[in-house]
Amino acid sequence: STTTTTVIYQYFVGNVGHGVACQDTATGVGFIMYSEEVVQNRFSALSLAAEHLICVKHGSGMWQYDNNKIWATFTPEDSDVLIARVNFTSHEAQMLEGENSTYYDIQMGYWRGNLHVVANQWNSMSNEGEFTFIGSGFDVDFVYRRLQPLDGLDESLDALEMSPLSDLQHIMAEPPSRRLGGLTDALISSVRSEIAQLAGVDPAYVAVNSEDNDGSHELVKFTVAVATVLPDLDEGVARSQASEVLGRLDRPQQGGVGVQLEAALGGDVEVLVEAAPQIGFLEGVFPACGAPAHVPHSNEKWSPGMCGGLAWSDAPCQVPCQEGFWADGEAYRCNIAGDWEGSPACIPEWATSDWSACSSSCGAGSQHRSVVCPTGTGCQRPKPEASQACYETSGCQWVAQPWECTPACGPSSATREVSCPSGVASDCGLDGKPETAGDCEDFSTCSWKVGAWGVCSGSLCGMGTQVRAVWCESEHASHCQGLTPPTVQVCLNTTGCAWQASAWSSCSTQCGAGL
Repeated sequence: STTTTTVIYQYFVGNVGHGVACQDTATGVGFIMYSEEVVQNRFSALSLAAEHLICVKHGSGMWQYDNNKIWATFTPEDSDVLIARVNFTSHEAQMLEGENSTYYDIQMGYWRGNLHVVANQWNSMSNEGEFTFIGSGFDVDFVYRRLQPLDGLDESLDALEMSPLSDLQHIMAEPPSRRLGGLTDALISSVRSEIAQLAGVDPAYVAVNSEDNDGSHELVKFTVAVATVLPDLDEGVARSQASEVLGRLDRPQQGGVGVQLEAALGGDVEVLVEAAPQIGFLEGVFPACGAPAHVPHSNEKWSPGMCGGLAWSDAPCQVPCQEGFWADGEAYRCNIAGDWEGSPACIPEWATSDWSACSSSCGAGSQHRSVVCPTGTGCQRPKPEASQACYETSGCQWVAQPWECTPACGPSSATREVSCPSGVASDCGLDGKPETAGDCEDFSTCSWKVGAWGVCSGSLCGMGTQVRAVWCESEHASHCQGLTPPTVQVCLNTTGCAWQASAWSSCSTQCGAGL
């Protein structure tokens, strides 16, 4: 057999009741104080409130407590501890874990514990100005932490933790040539994981210890924590939950836990069951975990101390990351051995600037942004694109080409090209599309028109002049191109011409033939 040890807190808060009641109209800064004496006996506190916690403040040289109706003076005791700072005006509370000082003769702060405060809650319901506490106790002395065997525990402990327990097994290496000289850490881890899977619980709820039995065997003891017996969970419910886990571990139809574990380990070892699993009660608490390792690039408002004091039954301690980093890995979780599991990390995220404006204000274009790793290296996720296609319509307006009038001399018809720069008419809006056809006047084909020449004037036989009409067909000389045709020309009139004969001259001879 082995001796089981557990961590005992110096101070247990006992029954936290419906919470800690403070006046809703209270203002200023004060504290929630632990009182070793039950506050319902020491002060006039509410009967349904926490047994050892009460709201207090210091002012005008005296300490006062709040009974949810009035502030009343009291004298501090040496065992009083201020465990949380309260802003009564904003109804906010902050645990003083890790602080160690004295405030007007009262210890302020404590070393570690598993207490958590929820502001503005009473009896698990929203109630402004009240505070609910979760947890069992705390240590004040910063060098205090004692481990005691179960037989020496005080029977009146307020917090009892229960575990379906203990399967003593022989694990023997087979064949002899493959004998294990003591279980390796890897195999112990495998046994623990497989037991957790068989039991259907988180591995943090399982503890495995081994010791060399006779040189060829390993004596293995495992513990599976199931439930904590608190005011809201009685022993009957806890035992029922433990029975469910025990049933999953020791399935007779599947050969029991030994056969299941041997099969899960892959046949490299032979498992012999020395004692069947059984349900047991641990009078005490499993050790809480101290502050875990610091996580680089975690949020500045987070510190490892925020996780300190959590136990196996508490929710995992999440580690928030700085802006520009994303959380990777499992959150910190305290196992029943009081050790942290999980490896949270804050991985740098690619930092991107805003996208530039689209290179086109109407239609398809491109836009760009800067993409950098804030730490230079270490960004594990795929690098975001630094450019992308874009499509913009905010600058789309119809573009109309000049009118083209059909060649004519006078009234005509005109047409023009109208287009949207994107090539998609709807981007510019069909309702506002300009006309593509209309009326016009064109005189590009206008020509001079001429009439027939008139009668040649002057002598009926000889030189004269004649005239004609000349006009532009549009009736505006400016519309006709070229020189104006002549309207007057010289002419020769022969209509009145006839031969004229004079009298014959004397004959050239007087005698004979002559001319």
